[in-house]
Amino acid sequence: MQFWYKKKRKSIINISYEKFVLNYEVEMRKILNKLNLKWEDKIKYYYKNERPIETSSLKQARGKIYKNSSKDWKKYQEYLKPMQVVLKLNNITF
Repeated sequence: MQFWYKKKRKSIINISYEKFVLNYEVEMRKILNKLNLKWEDKIKYYYKNERPIETSSLKQARGKIYKNSSKDWKKYQEYLKPMQVVLKLNNITF
């Protein structure tokens, strides 16, 4: 991301997944504001949209925001230790 921040800092919107899923409307309004777009109530109820979805993510796109997945990786923490060591050695936080 450092590469892209140097080139396109003003075009990048950082989103905290945890904040986003816990307070969708507030965080979505912030994103729309940065994009100079207006809020519409349809955005709040995106999962009720009946337009066709032609990707394999239909279930995800139509589902409500899943709020409890950000710590799911911890189930695999033991297997991820070698990668975590490399990340820490390179001063990459996770």
